Amino acid sequence: MLDVHPPEHAAHSWRDFFIHIATIVVGLIIAVGIEQSVEWLHHRHQRAELREALHVDAEKAIADCERVHHFAVDESAALGARIGQVQAAIKTHQPLAAAAAHTAQDWDEPIAPAWKAALSSQLVHVLPQDEIQAFWEVDAEVDTLQSLHWPMNNARQRVLEIESKDGFVGNAPVAATPAQLDEYLDALVKARSEVERFDSWAGGLRGAEGAILRGEHDLDKVQAAERQPW
Repeated sequence: MLDVHPPEHAAHSWRDFFIHIATIVVGLIIAVGIEQSVEWLHHRHQRAELREALHVDAEKAIADCERVHHFAVDESAALGARIGQVQAAIKTHQPLAAAAAHTAQDWDEPIAPAWKAALSSQLVHVLPQDEIQAFWEVDAEVDTLQSLHWPMNNARQRVLEIESKDGFVGNAPVAATPAQLDEYLDALVKARSEVERFDSWAGGLRGAEGAILRGEHDLDKVQAAERQPW
């Protein structure tokens, strides 16, 4: 708060009066300038800290997306091989061959904690508008990817349930009815589709985050980076 003090002595002429007014005005201008300079420096510091946190998040998200990709490529290949075995059993009316041993690779879901925190604290206003738009785009990609996690997980879980129920796991061929094989095939195809869709969105997020790390904040170019293939 700015304090304005009355003069110690009454003005005896118009000249004294205007000098006094000018002094007050200059003092107010200086005080406001100092206050705005302090605020500008504070926002500059906040902006630098936020950018650093967002870039750390981007690097982590890219690494997580790459792990998702390795998982998805491996998982899709395993599901594809099993789909081929089931299709062969349906076509030849022979027992279903034993599946090759497979363990899914570990991965972490990409997140955006710094951006979420900046939104909740209303700190995003310290960034220029183009950066805000770019990070909003990334945030939408993160949210979409998270929303696709559960359909993928449920589809893969459905495959495991059918395998356990119908005895499709083990080291020996399995005799199964056509209905069982059809159900199993549908579940496998659905699981592979969900894995590949999840992988595709992870690739889009990786592209957007990579563009931002390269200093790109133009929304059209960030979106173009999302569409680049792995």
